[in-house]
Amino acid sequence: MNASRELKRDVFRFLSFTGSLGKITTAVDANGYPTNTGIPRIKSGFLSGSRIQSGTPEIRGTFVSSSLFPPNGISNNPSDGLFTSGSFTYEGLYDWENGYQSINESLIRLHVTGNSAPSNKESCIANVVASNTQLNLYVSDSTTDQAVKRLVLTGVNVFDKDIWHISFGKKAGHDLKTTATSSYFLRAAKQENGDIVEQYYTASFFEDRGDSVFKNVSSQYNTSGSFLVIGSQSFQQPGSNLFLNANAVTSNAKVTNFHGFVANQRFYSKNTKISEFINRAKNYDSYGVEDPKVNYNFAHASEGSFERLVLHTDSKQATTSSSATGTIRIFDFSKNNLHFNGSNFDTNSRVKKNFRVNFEILSDKFDLNFTREKIRVRSFQDSENLEQSYFSTIAPLHEVLPSEESMDDNRLSLDMSVMRGLNENMLRMFNNFDALDDALGRPNLLFAENYQDLRHLREVYFNNVLEVLNLQKYRELFKWIDNSFTDVVYSLIPRTTNFLGINFVYESHVLERNRFRYYFDEIYLKSGERDPETGNIFLSQFVAYINRM
Repeated sequence: MNASRELKRDVFRFLSFTGSLGKITTAVDANGYPTNTGIPRIKSGFLSGSRIQSGTPEIRGTFVSSSLFPPNGISNNPSDGLFTSGSFTYEGLYDWENGYQSINESLIRLHVTGNSAPSNKESCIANVVASNTQLNLYVSDSTTDQAVKRLVLTGVNVFDKDIWHISFGKKAGHDLKTTATSSYFLRAAKQENGDIVEQYYTASFFEDRGDSVFKNVSSQYNTSGSFLVIGSQSFQQPGSNLFLNANAVTSNAKVTNFHGFVANQRFYSKNTKISEFINRAKNYDSYGVEDPKVNYNFAHASEGSFERLVLHTDSKQATTSSSATGTIRIFDFSKNNLHFNGSNFDTNSRVKKNFRVNFEILSDKFDLNFTREKIRVRSFQDSENLEQSYFSTIAPLHEVLPSEESMDDNRLSLDMSVMRGLNENMLRMFNNFDALDDALGRPNLLFAENYQDLRHLREVYFNNVLEVLNLQKYRELFKWIDNSFTDVVYSLIPRTTNFLGINFVYESHVLERNRFRYYFDEIYLKSGERDPETGNIFLSQFVAYINRM
């Protein structure tokens, strides 16, 4: 299945901050945000919720009220509900059409609030800052240790006017199989027509402080959990030396300017593996994880499902303009109500710009002999290349096994499937086809009456669907295409191509697959020993000639 990928061309709407370019802050509010119109900002909801899932990260409280919150109950420790209490990942798409403006830019920040300084003016605990030569991550999350953690990606220029997929996060001790240690990572990649053309990533181990605001709720420094911020701000320092607000912290860690475009911000309460990062960097539509039965947003009852997609924005949302007061909401499609609320934009203005992009998606035709590439590299000298190749081995390779030979098909069919859009949307929650491989091909499914994992995946996915699909619109569109283009296409294709026409296809979606129960276990039973509820037994006769080869 892994070769079943195809290119897609689509339009994405990026939120624009370019209107603030060249504008000077003349006044700020109590938290240091500009009040003059045209210097915008967006802030997400608090990254916290009720902890009702068992598994990692282990809770510090106790599950109670299991009758109200089945099957486990709800943790009585508020800190267990912080989406940053274990591993976490942020990611987003960024672009700067105006290039580098000789000033560093803050791509994303994590803030907390509280009653004590500096949290009473919003404390900044993490900041991703870009220059034209490197990308930096600064983290200061302890209430007693003033040391600043720093990661640096050198040689990366995100201001080259291309779209970059930027991600940072934390891999907690339970993922590292260690105690008192966590790993922070910073990654950047860009793709062209579905191929990664540049990628950078780094990670470092740091001491895991017990008083970190990432995993502790307190009235002093972290009342409700952290939240995401993009936009200009002057950090307020009311007599405290904590976090990135402190006077002693390098000025580069306090950069807050942002004059670019941003889209598809997502937040996961889990560590993101390199393979997941690469897939989502290739596929702008994807928010896929390796095990969507557990780590997709609407999986709540499974063990370990606290680690999942919790904030999901989409560049295709309908609202593209600011209100009469300069506000806009970037909608959270995870239904966790962690929407980004934007303010201080130019009033009644279109603040989203369309970008036409090519990217790679998982194909819903994974049952067919399908690939978007005709060149198949079968061996590499560098073992690192094997991670991104599905059929290759270490060089030298002198012959291809007959079972691995590719059989190209000269048939051409233009099919319009009523389930195409639904299938593409379903595959957005998969990182690759491994989960579907297991759901359809596990040996213990041989005698099963249905595919249990597919049923569970359907239950998880269809929380996304809010309206009944209107198939009549697709049918009317097909009739026009069929009448207008069938003869034209036939006249243009090569003579050797077997043209099967333009077809309107009714089919099951990718998570719906019927099967016959396999009664192999009954072939050695006499008719009297069989369960009468299974019905009549029928015999088949096969006539054939057998030749020695």
